[in-house]
Amino acid sequence: MTKALVHLDSSISCEACVIIDLAPADAENLTDVTDTLAFLASAGKLQTVQLVNRMINGSPPDELQNCQLLRILVLIHIGVEVFPSWVSTSFAKLEYLHVEGESTDTNLVELPSDLFFSMGNLHTIHLSYHANLPSLPSMVGLKTLKSVYFGYLDSIKEIPSTGDLP
Repeated sequence: MTKALVHLDSSISCEACVIIDLAPADAENLTDVTDTLAFLASAGKLQTVQLVNRMINGSPPDELQNCQLLRILVLIHIGVEVFPSWVSTSFAKLEYLHVEGESTDTNLVELPSDLFFSMGNLHTIHLSYHANLPSLPSMVGLKTLKSVYFGYLDSIKEIPSTGDLP
């Protein structure tokens, strides 16, 4: 399926990218979907990205910053290590963020300190299995936040400022 998407007509755009493998045959050699995600994101129409048990090259592709209407971002077991700084400003409409690593991998090692500053619509944050993530960004300004789950973040020593959360 992933290789077929590379050959799609460049005039095609979609609002969702969902690539899931619930039972990967080889967890050590997950299919790399970086180019597929970059291709689908290049039109800027994606509102949902859900990747499970796949691989990206350490960081979401730059083309994803074109998706200013992105509302749902789910990245589970995909090998993301760093969120680029543009995530802070490009995803102002984001409502749901779920980034879950593997218990045996490095996973996230860095998040922009201003990650949530422009995400006024964010109502759910789920970050788990990022043992080497040294700190979390401030949550000041997240007025619509209703649900937060931080699990297995072994290097985190304190929860960041929440400001005026409801």
